[in-house]
Amino acid sequence: MARATKISIINLALTGIGADRINDIGTSEDPELAQKANAVWDFCLQKLLVAHRWKFATRRASLALLSETPAFEYTYAFQIPSDYIRVITPNPKNATYTIEDNKVLFNENTFYMKYTAYVSDPSKFSVGFAIALAAEIAGTIAFAVTNSMTVAEAAQKQAAEQLRVGKSMDAQEGGTPDEIVEEDPVEVRS
Repeated sequence: MARATKISIINLALTGIGADRINDIGTSEDPELAQKANAVWDFCLQKLLVAHRWKFATRRASLALLSETPAFEYTYAFQIPSDYIRVITPNPKNATYTIEDNKVLFNENTFYMKYTAYVSDPSKFSVGFAIALAAEIAGTIAFAVTNSMTVAEAAQKQAAEQLRVGKSMDAQEGGTPDEIVEEDPVEVRS
C-alpha cells in the first residue's frame, strides 16, 4: 500500500473542492493554490492531532526530572518531551499533576505518561488520519480557493464527517481503550 505524502494529502484536499491538483509545493503550475494549502497544513495537522488519541501518534515516556523545583504546591518538575501535543494518560492514572511552562509539576520524583506526539511525517499517518487531514485542509481553504460559500460549507461538513470516520477507523485497530485525561485548556505545542 502506498504511504501518504504531503502532496498526496494536499491533492486530495484540492480535488475535494474541485480545484486543480499540484505537482509540488514550490514549483506548482498554480503557486497561489499550493501556497494556500501549505499555509494551513501545520494548523490543520495540530488541530487533528489534538482531536483524538491517534494510535500512530501515541508515545510513552518516563519524563526527565529537572533540578528546578516549583515555588509551591508541587515538589518536582519534569521536562515535557519535545514532540508533546497532549497527555493521554499519566501513570498512575489517578496522578494529581499540572502542566505549566512546558513542564509537568508533580509530587513524586518520577513521572510516566502516555501522550500524543507531534508527528509531521505523512508516511507515518494512518489512512483515516490522512483522509481526515485532507478534508480539514479542504474545509479550511475552500472559500479562499473557490470563492463559493456553498462549496466551503460542504467541505466543512465533509471535514467533520471524515474526522468521525478516521477516529472510528483508528479505534478499530485494536487494544484496550484508554481514558483520556482532559486538560483545560488543551495545550497545543507549535
